[in-house]
Amino acid sequence: MMILAAGDTSKEESSIAGREELLPASVRNESNVTANGDHDVEGPPKKVARLSTTHFRKPLTNQELNELKETESLYKSNLFKLQVSELIAEVSVKAKRQRTVEVYVNELQKCLLKLSSSKSHKLIDQEWLTKRGVNIPLEQEPWEVKGNFKFVPPTHVHSVGSFSAGLSCKPHVHADIAVEIPLECLQEKDNLNHRYHRKRVLYLSFIATKIVKLHSLVASVNFTYHQGEHMKPILVITPPGKLGKHCAVRLHTCIPQDFFKFSRFSPSKNNVRSTWYKNGIESEVTLVDHSEPATPHYNNSLLMDMTHSKNTCFLQQTLEGAESIQHATLLLKVWLRQRDLDQGRGAFTGFVMSMFAAYLLRKGKLSRVMSSYQVVRIVLHELGENCSSSKSRRQPSASVVRCRR
Repeated sequence: MMILAAGDTSKEESSIAGREELLPASVRNESNVTANGDHDVEGPPKKVARLSTTHFRKPLTNQELNELKETESLYKSNLFKLQVSELIAEVSVKAKRQRTVEVYVNELQKCLLKLSSSKSHKLIDQEWLTKRGVNIPLEQEPWEVKGNFKFVPPTHVHSVGSFSAGLSCKPHVHADIAVEIPLECLQEKDNLNHRYHRKRVLYLSFIATKIVKLHSLVASVNFTYHQGEHMKPILVITPPGKLGKHCAVRLHTCIPQDFFKFSRFSPSKNNVRSTWYKNGIESEVTLVDHSEPATPHYNNSLLMDMTHSKNTCFLQQTLEGAESIQHATLLLKVWLRQRDLDQGRGAFTGFVMSMFAAYLLRKGKLSRVMSSYQVVRIVLHELGENCSSSKSRRQPSASVVRCRR
């Protein structure tokens, strides 16, 4: 019989405690004895729930087998597919947030249609707006320009852009709406000499003075330049409450269909007369002088306002039901944003990328049965093939080839 000294009792207790840690939790609970030899008063030990293994023994369903086959043929690996799915889920707007923003946009559209009219003023007479505290964000040089402006409530308010097509990408979520300027506000030659650009900014400025008073619907109203274009200021409306922390509404303008002829805005046509731009004098001559330089960027600026709703309808109808292509456009928008290609004037925006994917689908170069990974690869390949600068780099001249050899 081994006898322990008084100083060795701590060693025995520590060894017993060490052996108890090796025991299962259920056994330790059953032998839970206090230092006085009494059982713990906390009650009977809790039973440990065992995991059911029946779920792992079930055979795979047909849907799961099809997904595995698609992963092998449409993606590099199952891990890559999981990464793509997680990225799409992270940047896409949740259905609940989408419905909340749509309800807010509908309320805002109703308020815009109920605005009151104003008196008629000359385009160079803008004191009636500056007295209301509006700083018009447009460089108006030369100052002298012909035409009158009268605010009339918009005939239609269209939901345009990626958000209305369900292709908005986080973290910067914007819902775009376009107010259609009525025919009463426009004149036949408003395509000339910045007349339309001045009318659209006056139209938006008057709207800003009205909706800023709707405190229950609008938290703040600010001007910004659309894609860095100094001739195209737009309104940014921030909703009140928590919704304003996650999204904003951008207010654009659009022109009624068939008001201007599309042939007037060919890249080779001129819509800014040299006599007015250099000397500030507008002549009464209606004939076009073919010696005038072309104004392709100015023409494109008006074409954008003429085709807002048409482009959005084309995008919605083309990509409806094409879930893989919709997911691919989200991935392409992330690709653009990581490289800052969607920032600044003349940027390749996410909406342009979505339109390009819809164009390839109409041309038959994309298919609805493709995976999002395959769509991204084909879209980037087509961008490279259609870029003239990249073609010139891939096909150097014969002299350059000889030097390289």
